[in-house]
Amino acid sequence: MKLSFKLGSVALALLWACSSQAASVSESMTHLLAQNWLDIEAWRLHKQLPTHIAGLRAFADAQGRILYRVADLAPQGYIILATDDNIEPIIAFSDQGSYESSPQNP
Repeated sequence: MKLSFKLGSVALALLWACSSQAASVSESMTHLLAQNWLDIEAWRLHKQLPTHIAGLRAFADAQGRILYRVADLAPQGYIILATDDNIEPIIAFSDQGSYESSPQNP
C-alpha cells in the first residue's frame, strides 16, 4: 500500500513537472546564449564568425509579450533567439547583413 502510494506520488510529480508552463528567458541569459553559441559554432564550423554582440533587440506582439530577441553582431550578422525555454534557443543565424522585422517578414 505504501509503495503504491509513493509510486503514485512520484508519477504525479513527474506528470506535473512535464506539463508545467514554459519559462521566459531573460535578456542577460539570451545574451549569454548568443555569445556561447557563436564561440561553439565558430569552432565547429572551422569558420571565422563575428564574435562581438553589438546589441540585443526584443520583438513583442500586440499584447507586449516578447516573442523573440535578435542579437546584432559586429561588424555584420545576427542571431534570432527564442524567449521561451520550451523552444530551441537559436531560431536563425546569418553571418551577413542585418535583421529587419516587418509585418510581411516577422
